[in-house]
Formats: sequence, C-alpha cells, structure tokens
Amino acid sequence: MAKDTVPEESRPGESPLIELRAVDRDNFEVVIALEVADEQRDFLNSNVESVAWAYVASESHPFVVYEGDTPVGLATFGYIPADGRCWISHFMIDSRCQGRGIGRPALEQLLERMTAASGGANLLVAVNPNNAAAIKLYESFGFVDTGRVQNDEMVMRRAGAQSA
Repeated sequence: MAKDTVPEESRPGESPLIELRAVDRDNFEVVIALEVADEQRDFLNSNVESVAWAYVASESHPFVVYEGDTPVGLATFGYIPADGRCWISHFMIDSRCQGRGIGRPALEQLLERMTAASGGANLLVAVNPNNAAAIKLYESFGFVDTGRVQNDEMVMRRAGAQSA
C-alpha cells in the first residue's frame, strides 16, 4: 500500500469519522495490503484469507474500517442463524494507524451490527492468549473468558440480550 493512502494524524480537537463499509472493487486492493505490526502477525490471519473466506462462506460478513475516506482496517464477523452462533472472526487496524482511537469506535460498530444480525445472541471471539492489547479491548466491551480453548486461542463471550 502506498504510504500516502494512510491518513496523517488528526489535529487536536478533530476526530475523523470512523465507519464500517462493505468490501468492494474500489477498496479491495487497499484493504488486503493493510498489515498489523510485526509482533502482531501471529495473532490473526491475513486480510487476504479473511476476505477469501467471506467469498466462500455465506455466514461471513466483512467490513472495511474507514477513517474518513481512507481504509485503515478490516472487521469480519460470522453468524449462523440455524444455531445462533455469532462471532468476531477478524479485527485489525493497520499498524500505521494504531493508537489513534480507531479501534474502539470500529469495534463498537461491529458489535452493533452483530447484535442486530443475531437478534441479541451471545457474541464470541477467539483471541491469542498472548495478545494482551486485544484481550483488554474486548474486556472493556464486556467480553469475559469462557475457559474454553479453540485452536490454542481463548474463547471470550459477551452476553447478549437473549441471555439476560
């Protein structure tokens, strides 16, 4: 990805709009070029793999995270209506954009979409136990460790309206 496709830091007092948009022809190449920091690479699959899964798995719903008009991340969730499972399958912000207040509003929007799609089901995410930053972020949104392990990752759950 060209260096100039990532927005410069916002000026104090300004807060660019963070929103989720569909993956399409116009943003596909940019989004698959986004990368996490080197030390985070073992924590999740590549954007290419996540977008490819969305193409072949109807339960997968990928979204590009935008800061203003610039793609800066990828957020994907899966939902299977037949059994009510709803989970975050991919969430990343490009390494050059981390620490700028993008992840929290992007995750909030993803969770809203998941809740709407699932009708308020429990939401799940599997996290590498060494990814302390991700665990802290998910905990701040009400996710708790279930004690289950899936593919060497800890499974976290956020109680949905249906379980209240």
